[in-house]
Amino acid sequence: MIDRFSQLLFLQWVLFLIISLAYDHFAWADQQNSGYSLIIKSAQYDNEKQELKVKVALQGERPYQVELIDAGRGSQLASETTRKGMLKFKLKNIQEDSIPCVVEVRLHSLVQSLEVENSPEICSDSQYVSAPNDVLSEVAIDDVKYEGFTLSVTGSFKGVYPNSLKLYDDLTEVLLSDDNQSNEVNHFSFRESELAELPCRIRVQADSFSSFKQVQHTLDNCFERLTAIVPLFAENDHVLYRNGLDKHLELGCDSCHGRGSDASANVATIQLQGHAGTISECITCHQVDSFPNGTLQGPHGMHPVNEPSWIDAEGHGKFAGDISEGDRCATCHGADHLGTRLAKVPVKRVLKNSEGELLAVVSAGTEIACDLCHGLAKSFVD
Repeated sequence: MIDRFSQLLFLQWVLFLIISLAYDHFAWADQQNSGYSLIIKSAQYDNEKQELKVKVALQGERPYQVELIDAGRGSQLASETTRKGMLKFKLKNIQEDSIPCVVEVRLHSLVQSLEVENSPEICSDSQYVSAPNDVLSEVAIDDVKYEGFTLSVTGSFKGVYPNSLKLYDDLTEVLLSDDNQSNEVNHFSFRESELAELPCRIRVQADSFSSFKQVQHTLDNCFERLTAIVPLFAENDHVLYRNGLDKHLELGCDSCHGRGSDASANVATIQLQGHAGTISECITCHQVDSFPNGTLQGPHGMHPVNEPSWIDAEGHGKFAGDISEGDRCATCHGADHLGTRLAKVPVKRVLKNSEGELLAVVSAGTEIACDLCHGLAKSFVD
């Protein structure tokens, strides 16, 4: 018992040390690009096999979260998380009218594009070749202030102006403003002085992209303990957050959720898992496909995230079918299995089963519902 406890404490200490070192080392202005490089080695279309092959060389802190985009249409073709320095995208059954003229590869805010070899003749028309900034690719809040009873939020985005740009109270989902007062290109500025209630945390939503930030003020209700509807997500009783532990190897809450609330708090998570926000990718600490038989022993009782073996019908079906402890899917996906905020994906995902079959492509912020890949009735029957 003592040896096991010592091992758990040591593991928690090592993880905390890694996050701390990453935080200290990468906290500078161009934190998201620093140390990364991206090169598209080749982009070819095989007419006989109807396959699109794109080879990408990567360098920097791993794992990498890489997106493949049709630059002309502005649509995502694939998304992969990998620890390898050479990534090969292979897309099958690409019909001639769907072949991209130019592909774009994104690693964080790094972007590179390349014309596709053996692309159709229509690609010779310049209107089908779009520059990388022809699509919205990122939104970020730079500063939040509450002074003189006025809430000010400023930030920027990359790519074209979004179709929808709005400011929300992230905890209540109340729309605060849709009036961007900035006249600068690729910037936004919201100023609201007639607020019924001052938010604790705000969110800027630009199409499917979002950015969050804590509002720095001293309202007592922002620091009150919230009552967890689901016990799996409850805080430890009579324990400060910084000392709280999860049942998953008794890791500290801040191991995944962090301690800061400003942009610099995302430095470590971006380096560790490839995107900002709470650490949610299993491959941050585990090898790819470490749970071929599935598990519900992740943090807060989570299942493996973005793992092909779990996406397989038989992979998650046996867990969904076991109702001895109630509806397990409902905890995060809702009693109606149509998704909740707990089932939101933090980044765009291309969902494939273990056979490599493409099942769905979902954008960042999508609440995953059980009828995404099969009928809703099946999720209750199983």
